[in-house]
Amino acid sequence: MADSDSKRSSVKTPPPPKRQHPSQAFQWKLVPLPWRKATGAALTTAVALSVGLLSGHWVYGVWAFMGAFTSIYVAPEPYPTRGKILLAVGVGLALSLGLASWTAPSWWMTGLALGFIAATATFLTGAWHIPLPQSLLFILIAVIAAALPVDPGQTGLRMAFVLLGGFGGWLQGMSGWIFHRRKPETQAVKNAYRRIAEYFTAIGTDASFERQHQAALALKQAEDSVSALRRRWARDDPGYRLVCLADEAELLFRATVVLGASRPGRLPQAWGQTLTSLAEAVTGGRLGPIPSPPNDRSEWAKFRRQVQNVALAAESPLPQLRKAHAECPPSARRRITAAFNEASITTATYRMGIAVTVGAFLGHSLGEAHPYWIPLTIGAILQGSTARTMAWRSIQRLTGTILGLALALGVLLLHPGLAVILAAVVLLQFFMLLFIVRNYALAVALITTMALLIISSEVITPPWPMISARFIDTLIGAVIALAAIRLLWSKTSSEHLGSTLAQTIRLTGQVLSLSLEKARGEESLHTQRLLEKSVLHLQADYNRALNQIPTPSEVVHLWPAVVSAERLAYLVPAVVGTEGRRISPPLAEAVNDTVRRLFETLAHACETDLTAPAWNELSLPKIPSLQPIQRPVRGLIESLQAAALTPSSDRETPR
Repeated sequence: MADSDSKRSSVKTPPPPKRQHPSQAFQWKLVPLPWRKATGAALTTAVALSVGLLSGHWVYGVWAFMGAFTSIYVAPEPYPTRGKILLAVGVGLALSLGLASWTAPSWWMTGLALGFIAATATFLTGAWHIPLPQSLLFILIAVIAAALPVDPGQTGLRMAFVLLGGFGGWLQGMSGWIFHRRKPETQAVKNAYRRIAEYFTAIGTDASFERQHQAALALKQAEDSVSALRRRWARDDPGYRLVCLADEAELLFRATVVLGASRPGRLPQAWGQTLTSLAEAVTGGRLGPIPSPPNDRSEWAKFRRQVQNVALAAESPLPQLRKAHAECPPSARRRITAAFNEASITTATYRMGIAVTVGAFLGHSLGEAHPYWIPLTIGAILQGSTARTMAWRSIQRLTGTILGLALALGVLLLHPGLAVILAAVVLLQFFMLLFIVRNYALAVALITTMALLIISSEVITPPWPMISARFIDTLIGAVIALAAIRLLWSKTSSEHLGSTLAQTIRLTGQVLSLSLEKARGEESLHTQRLLEKSVLHLQADYNRALNQIPTPSEVVHLWPAVVSAERLAYLVPAVVGTEGRRISPPLAEAVNDTVRRLFETLAHACETDLTAPAWNELSLPKIPSLQPIQRPVRGLIESLQAAALTPSSDRETPR
């Protein structure tokens, strides 16, 4: 009987993710090119440098150009959020330049300043989840300021022009508000429906697990986008419909999760086309006919009813907001507090600050002509999300630097005038932003050339000494960055994986327990939100641990447990519903105690090297109310047991 139960509980585990390989450093990624972003940033740069050229004060244009880097941080956030972030970036760039300029007379103060700028920018960009270039441009501006002629008396004027350039970048980034002020929120909600449709069509295939994760990420982005609208929407505001559609998207996702768990095979693909049409309905597209359920099971009836609810929210003149369960957008204080509690952010902050400071001091002690290129190289390499990404980025950095130096040398030997440098910098920035999503090494070549042209336009020196020093400094910086990866908190990723897995399991049990207790209100809602955040972090933490150097053997064998925990974390809220809906029939307190002990035991095992009491004795009470999650829970128990019982000889990590 035990063998029969084991077979029924087994769920196909998707292939584990592959560890990153050095060949990926030169991979040409087939992703959409950011034409709008590249064009906007190039236009802002052209305006900033033209002001300096036409006014006869080229250096003013150079400083404004540094502030124009603000436009590179344009991302698809709602315009109120985007405006605040771009404002903070512009001020941060000015402060970075000001601090580097003010400390330039003292090499040791400059080294400390660069380390402080690198660490602070890394922490804040991590807290606000700002994508690439993250902290790199703050470091770049500080390095350029340190490389320019020392003149602390010009610090205030330099900062003023950086702020002016930043204001130009802010205007460029916010210009779309005039034409379609709700476009970011609309696109986020539309993307959520697209990802749900892709998840539906992938159910029953190896891609199901990853598509489910992508759908959950898209839902989180959609909820973040519309969360601010909950404070200000009115029945006649277009944002009201987006709030309704975002809420319905979450319910549709949960109905899809239940539907996928109720049967092992693929679902009717005609329904996938219906879900795709829901995404088009968000922007006014026509919704086709809703098919009839393939059978009379309750899961299909609920799923079809939810599709109809989405259609009503998209097409009715005044859709009804059925619930307002979302939390308010996090304040700056909450973001910073959360970032201090996130190991990946704090580790990156400490590593970046220490490595950049050491690099600046070492460059000066070695008597390098331009020692501050060393911390720039370190900052660029340590931008990676995993240890292997950072290691391969050192290869990209060296290759790109060599290409960039050759290109810069060719341009500088022509003794270009300021107008030629202006045109070259604008083109280099345009193509750098266009191709950075395709290949980082090529982007490094372009940004290296751009930085050298800007510095050479202000510092009149023969090109070869500057270029040879840049190459040597890149080598030194790469070595220091690799040493920092290996020596500074090198095991944090794998150590944090166990706690994230335990937290996900524990929160899943708490959501289930609160439902059994018929709990309603803030406690149940808050616990569900914590679970959503934890499960989204779980796969990212596994990827970081898998790409740790070297990879701990136990990480590879934890993959089935990660898959089982994530599946269960999505299924339990979908089964129990929202706001602590009652599960019938009512369960005795003893049954709820069993549920709490089970999940706490599994969570504790993840925190203590998978040591647990007799695994075969762990199970959910066999009652109808818990039937939908019996198999996933058994799958989680078995996957943790398999990882715990794997002989040490079999747990060697394959190379």
